[in-house]
Amino acid sequence: SDLIHSDTHSWAFIPQPSPAPSIVFCGNDGGLDKSTDSGATWISRNSGGLQTGLFYNIDIKPDSTGSVTVGALQDNEIEKSGAGLGWVGTNGGDGWDVAYDGVTPGQVYASSGFWSTTPPTPPIPCTLVFRSTDDGATFPFTPNPLTAITPWTTATDAGCYLAPVTTDPSAAGIVYVSGSQNLWQSRNAGSSWRILSPFNGTGNVDVAAANGNNVVIAVGNQVFVSTNALLPTVGAPAGVTFTNITRNLPGRNVARALFDPNDPAVIYAVMGGFAGGGPSGHVFRTSVGATAWTDISPVLDLPFNAIALDGGATPTGIYVGTDYGVLRSLDGGGSWSILDDIHFPRVPVLDLIFRNGILRAGTYGRGAFAFVKPAGPAIAVHLDDGLAFGTVCKGPQYLNLEVYNVGSADLLIDNVQRLMGSTDFTVLPTPATPLVLAAGEDIEFTVVYNPTVAGVFEVATIRITSNDPTAPVVDLAATGIQGTASLGTAIADSGNIGNACVGSFVEEELTINN
Repeated sequence: SDLIHSDTHSWAFIPQPSPAPSIVFCGNDGGLDKSTDSGATWISRNSGGLQTGLFYNIDIKPDSTGSVTVGALQDNEIEKSGAGLGWVGTNGGDGWDVAYDGVTPGQVYASSGFWSTTPPTPPIPCTLVFRSTDDGATFPFTPNPLTAITPWTTATDAGCYLAPVTTDPSAAGIVYVSGSQNLWQSRNAGSSWRILSPFNGTGNVDVAAANGNNVVIAVGNQVFVSTNALLPTVGAPAGVTFTNITRNLPGRNVARALFDPNDPAVIYAVMGGFAGGGPSGHVFRTSVGATAWTDISPVLDLPFNAIALDGGATPTGIYVGTDYGVLRSLDGGGSWSILDDIHFPRVPVLDLIFRNGILRAGTYGRGAFAFVKPAGPAIAVHLDDGLAFGTVCKGPQYLNLEVYNVGSADLLIDNVQRLMGSTDFTVLPTPATPLVLAAGEDIEFTVVYNPTVAGVFEVATIRITSNDPTAPVVDLAATGIQGTASLGTAIADSGNIGNACVGSFVEEELTINN
């Protein structure tokens, strides 16, 4: 059907009483669609509460409020935020990457592909680069209507691929685009380009805020850095060099490499893939003059896709996007915490942007999110051992469940109780609910596990209900198992106690262990 997106991934059918046709749901690159007439017509289910945008990359306007967010979405164009929570598609095909100019107001650069289904004459590259001067509202095909500001032709850097775009945050008109064969640099907002260095594939690029000569690129499982990327001022890049600083990184894909916003010599990197049985680690830090990377990873074996740094914090605040949400470290990677495990979905985060105190995330499948101080009540929780009691000999055993109000208005906790599952789990009646937590306050509840049957793994759902408008219900899993008895014995010499004379005795100690 040409009434829904052609790239489909999942289908569901709900039979109806004859002769009515089944209700059909289709999950695709455009989101979720429903048909009740065997596919003759389709209804989009993507408005309202369900967001399904497949964001590759995002950027935010470098003003005090981040007033505009631009995004590159798989098969869903380059888009910009509009009125309220709405988005407007402004450039067709697959959106690859977007980046605001470091200084020029309203200027945005973007790369995209598959933008035309009719091959033009003469042929043009599949992957093109564009420039907007109105915050991404329009991307004119200038100066040549067939090539926009694309640095390459079909003779080089050909193919359809995600072409990363980066700008110098401290200079106007300095743009970097990573093609399939070369890293390109423009010093005049894309009016002309030069090949800065050849590379075997595309890579994510970053420019040091405190020194525009420092450029780092992550290509596959390697990292390269230049400290003279702006030499010479015109012409071919004579003298520009890139040094391989992969060093001791695990041999997996380096998803992103980023300079510390306060130190142009310090570089962070995040790794994709799973460590499996190979070298561990997903977050690393080094410096240009160092000989090795330092592993500052959380204990979590998941693909890491994105990183953002808060230069206003001391030490630099680190935010990383994983396949399961966002983590944060405020002590240089010494410890990590989940950034809002309640209001933020557990989905792949492919890009994070931190600018002027604003953090935004682009997810692959659940749209874009802004991390803001809630205007009303907002719930957060901390669980001792994740409420996993493990194997216990006998009960009762206790673990704490701490509830925080991280919002700016009173949080009313209506109830904290076992909702379903094993009745061997309970929540102590003190503190009594309902109760009110003022902004910034927290309170502890106690979950009790008193197993009654040995050898059976048990699960219960603990439900918290509150007046948090975006998370009125929080369900938590408590687990545990009572161990079974297991007899073990030990005696010296296999119980051979030797000879005993008349009128005497010989003894050996028998140890019995459960």
